[in-house]
Formats: sequence, C-alpha cells, structure tokens
Amino acid sequence: MGTYVPKSSRGNTRAARNGKGKGSDVISDVEDDEDNEDVDFEETGSDGSDEDSADETDIGDFIVEEEGLEDLMDEIHEKSFEDCLDGSSKMDKNYKNGKVYVEQEYGSIKLEPWLIFTDREAFLDVLKDYCIQEGFGLSVEKADSRRYTAVCAIEGCDWRIHASKMVDKMSWAIKSLTGEHKQCGRLEVNPIVTTKWLVKKLLPEIEANLDVPVETFQNVTQKLFRIQVNKRLFYKVKAVAKEIIHGSFSESYALLPRYAERIKETNPGSYALITWHNDGGNVDPRFKACFFSFGAQVMGFLKGCRSIIGIDGAHLSGYFKGILLSALGIDGNNEIFLLAYGVVDTESQESWTYFMRNLRALFQREGCNKDDWTFISDRMRGVDLAVHENFPKATRRCCSQHLYMNCKNGGWSGELFHKLFWIAANAYNPYVYNKAMEKITDFDPRATQYLDTCTEQWSRHQFEPEVCCDHNTTNFVESFNAVTKPYRDLPVLRLFKAIREWSMQRIGVRFDKAADMEPQDLTEHAKVELELRTAESRFCYSTPCGGGEYEVEGHVKFPVKIDSRTCGCGVWQVSGIPCKHGLSVIYNQRLDPLDFVSHFFKGAAYKLAYAEHMHPMPDPTQWPEFNLPTINPPRIKRTAGRPPKQRKRGAMEAKKRKRHTSVKCSKCKEMGHNARTCKSGTGSSKAPPKQRVLTRKRKTGDDGASTSKAAPKGKKSKQA
Repeated sequence: MGTYVPKSSRGNTRAARNGKGKGSDVISDVEDDEDNEDVDFEETGSDGSDEDSADETDIGDFIVEEEGLEDLMDEIHEKSFEDCLDGSSKMDKNYKNGKVYVEQEYGSIKLEPWLIFTDREAFLDVLKDYCIQEGFGLSVEKADSRRYTAVCAIEGCDWRIHASKMVDKMSWAIKSLTGEHKQCGRLEVNPIVTTKWLVKKLLPEIEANLDVPVETFQNVTQKLFRIQVNKRLFYKVKAVAKEIIHGSFSESYALLPRYAERIKETNPGSYALITWHNDGGNVDPRFKACFFSFGAQVMGFLKGCRSIIGIDGAHLSGYFKGILLSALGIDGNNEIFLLAYGVVDTESQESWTYFMRNLRALFQREGCNKDDWTFISDRMRGVDLAVHENFPKATRRCCSQHLYMNCKNGGWSGELFHKLFWIAANAYNPYVYNKAMEKITDFDPRATQYLDTCTEQWSRHQFEPEVCCDHNTTNFVESFNAVTKPYRDLPVLRLFKAIREWSMQRIGVRFDKAADMEPQDLTEHAKVELELRTAESRFCYSTPCGGGEYEVEGHVKFPVKIDSRTCGCGVWQVSGIPCKHGLSVIYNQRLDPLDFVSHFFKGAAYKLAYAEHMHPMPDPTQWPEFNLPTINPPRIKRTAGRPPKQRKRGAMEAKKRKRHTSVKCSKCKEMGHNARTCKSGTGSSKAPPKQRVLTRKRKTGDDGASTSKAAPKGKKSKQA
C-alpha cells in the first residue's frame, strides 16, 4: 500500500522531526528521480502493521515554520500621503511639485513656497504660530475663500506671503513667500495673539489645574512664547477653557433628563428625578429642581447605618444660581455616608418640602415606611416645617455650633459663656446640664431664655438611646460641602459627575474592606473608643448591688445596670459603646466587652452598609437618544462681577486662617490664655518682659549685684 510522503525538501524537515511520529516505519530519504512517476510514494512494511501510521502522524509534521514572520510584520509601516502619489490621479502631479506640511513644534516652524496644507483653517493656524514665533504682525491685503495675501505689519518691511486654494477645492498651498524681516524688531505685544490662540496653547496646563493664577500664565507665555499678554485677557482665557473642558452651563441643564435615565439603566434601584416647568407657549421647559440617590446608597443606608440624617444646603457659584441640598448618614465607622443630593433654585420651605417629599418616596419604594427618623441641621428657614410635613414623628436636632454663633450674635460671648455653653451642650446627663444652665442664668438670664426657645434637641442628654449617635453638630455634613466646594462653580452636570465619582470610589474601597470583616469584628472607630474607655476604667471601682446592678465610683458615683446596658453618666446609652463605668463592671465580671457594643459598630452592619457598590457610567458622548425634552437653565443668574468663592462670615465669627481670639491653654485646657500666661502653673500670671541686651559693660555694685536694671515704679532703690 502506498503512503503520501512530501518532497525531498519537506522530507528532510520530517526526518528532523521523526521523534514526533508514533511508531511509523516510513522511509524518509527519497531519491530525486525524474523518470519515476511514483517518486511521491513509497512502500510500507509488508506486515501491514503501519497502514494507519499516516493517520496517527501529527499534522504538525507537515507544517513548515516561517521564521522571522513576526519581525517582518513589525517593519510594515502605514503608507503616508506622499506614498500614495502614484500618478493615477490628475492631482498627483500638483502634489508632487509641492511638499505636504508636517506638524512641527512651536519654535521650529518654517514656511516655504509650495507648502501644502489640508485646508484653509490649517494654513491660517500655522501662519499665526509662525508670526508669533518670529515676533511680527500681519497686515492682510486679500482674504476670501480662494486666496489669502498678507504682508508684515511694519511699514518698510518687504516680507509678503500669498496662498490660495488648489484644484481639488480643499487643499491650500503657499504660492509665494518673498522678503525678509531686516529692519523690523520683535513685537513683544503682538496684536494677532487672541483668546482662541491662548486657549489652544494653554489648555493642557489649565486642564491639569483650574486654580492656576493668571500671573502664572503671564510668566508661562513670556518664557515659552516670548510675548506679553494683558492679565485681564487671561480671565477670559480661563473661562473659555473651562467651557471647553467641562461644557457650557446651558448644555449641562439640557443633558440632565438623559443623565437621569442613564443612572436608572446603569444602576438598578436608583432614584433620579428632574423637575421642570413650562413658561407658556411652544418654548422649551425650564429647569426647576432635581433629586438623585443611587441604589447602593439608599440600600446601604437603610440596612447598615444609624437612623440619623444630616441635611444642609450649599450655594452654587457658577453662572446660574442654585442651592445644592444633601442628606447624609453615618456608618459604623463614624464616617459620612451620602444618601441623596439635588439642586433647587432657592433655599425655601417649598424647595425643602420638594427634597423631603422625594426622600420619603425613596424610602417607601424600598419598603421602609418609618417616620421616626432623627434629622440634624442648623436652624435654616423652612426645614422644620418640611421635615414634619413628610415625617410627622421625626426628631429634630439643632447644630450646637450654629446655636452658639447665634448666641454670640445676640451679645452673649466671652470665655465664661463659651465654657458654660459647651458644658451644657456636651452633657450626657440632666444633672450636668442643669448645673451649667444655672450658671448661664447667673451670667445673663436672657441667654437662658433664648436657649429655652430652641425646640430642637441640642444637648446630648436629650438624645434617644436607639439612635446610638452622640453628634450634636453638623460637622459631618460640612465635610461633604467641603468636598463639593471646588466643583460648585462648574456646570451642574460636571458637579454631579464629581459627586458620583467621589461616592463611587468611596463605596468601592469600603466594599472591598467590608468583604474581609467578620460579623462580630468591631469597626476602627469602635476599637479606638473602646481602648480609650478601657484605659479610663482602670481607675473606677464597682460594688455589686444584686440583680445586675452595680455602683461604680470614679470621681463621682454612678449606678450601672448591666442587663439594660445603662449608666448614670449617660455615655453608654447615648453613644452605643460602654462607658468607663460600664467597662469596669464588665471586666470585673469577666465578660466580653464586644457583647455590649451596639450592633451598628460591628462587621455585620458594616457589611450590610457596603453590600452593594455603584456601577460605572459611560461618557455623555455614548448616551443613546431618549424621547425627552431639552431643558433650559433657570432664569436666576448671578450678578455681574467675579463670583465669591469664600463663605461670608459673621461679624463675631473668626476669620479664615487667622488665630482665634479664644485661645486654648495646653496646660489647664481653659480658654482665653495660652500655656505661657497660665495662672494655674508655677510661673507668674503674665509673661516676663523681654530684657534688652546691652552692648556696653554693665556696672556692678560693691556686692557684685547688677545695677543696670531700673527700680520698680513707686519704690526707691535700696543702696548697698
């Protein structure tokens, strides 16, 4: 039986790979005989044992590797425009007579006759760069859609350029370039430098840092381009560059309906609402308000965060006015957890009612009909009515810092009032609170009357134990306002993008962190608090009274009930973490303190808070078309002039980056003086005056004592 064997050249290849065959007895050396018709066939063994050897042979034996093929592929370059000029077109001859312009760096641009450009705009851009590079202006003689002729702006200079459109009605070429700049000096203030040209050159630097001062841009243009530009022009350059980078303000409002739909599609369970109103007629609707909450935010808050919500508003400083409203919670690690946010036209009862109504609808959609939430905020206009209208059983807390500032504006200030107010605000039990209020009454009864008019909770002893949160300020909400501050002067769509990216990254990091936690593990905040209170509990002594009750003595005796997890000091039930008195009993009874920490501070709740993560969204250029109206921006615009960046501080409020007038002593922890002038120390109550260093030799008395120091006033110096 005959079996196919490749030619001699391939037979040698197979012979080199004979080790790969499976028991084949085929002869691999074949003679090259032209007269033999069966030169490609050979006889196998007569025993027939190798009849199927051809089928068993690896197919790789017949494949010849082409070495160097990958290197050959790397050497193949894309053809340039000049390589395609093979004479097949009538325009090839015109192009071959010239030279296609290749982009050159600023500072090395050179022009020559028959330099070909893709279109008129490309020619004008290169010509402007060349003129600024060489330092001369232009005086245009002719400029239309077919030709362009210009000369040097300095009289007496014979430099001239002429360019026109080519036969293809698209490309442009320099037809003539004559003369030299022999008698005209360099123009430092070039009139052809425009805002558009500066934006094109400085856009990468502006995009890297939008807060670069205009003085820096002046130095950059002086060093790189050797030109002088008026500082006022750079403000316009930055404004145009911001619009290129972040889009226009009007366009961002028009994209909001599509943005809301993309949120719902990419993040299931999210709540996104855009509200607009019609001005009448056939005009496009106008923006009124919006509300956003991602699915990971609302589900994480309801499952793993405490039932306290901080709300606040921050003003937008862009072209159109508005207020950014936000609602935040606190997770088990005592970190802020963004729940919802939105933009309204003004801060009023109507806008807060809109925000609270959507917040309630958000909770109800997730199956939560709870009404007894705890809201903390400053005493803003319309907040209290809006909260109780949508959450009738809600508890209201007032920020103690804002309440204290109101007291200062009312005329109650000073070291004593400051100390007494914060003792009352941070009091965990009624006894300490009442003592502080009695002293405030002695200070000024009107201050006590004003504080009694505050219907919201502002002292810690008033807080509900179920909340397990002792925050009496809105500092955690102000932290979110500080995050959004760099973006509040940008278009609203860019602002929402920054908030979404910040929240997405924050939840993503904690999503991975929660995956490694055990259900009974404590969060970092709870561990630190427990360690500090454990160290303080070493100085407490407990006396058992029976029935799970103890009397613990530190500086003051307090009753502790271990079964109900309460202490007379109030710290345990308000904060959710055992106080030093409770820990003294727990360690004395050889119990595990982790069993007495609230479940909000354990890994199980932390895992629920970050069980979901936010999903990414594509760029607006990839959004599909929706059958939605185009929204116009609101009518309220900011006033003329540069918008303010800093918050207006009150008359009694400390200025930014200035030392506060109420200095705190590092020795006695009192306000109003520093450690150097502390009266409780061993030194005098006032710092000793600095002695002037005398350059001449001091005189000494008979006893060797110095007589250079003057005697105190009112006393005669004693003579030796």
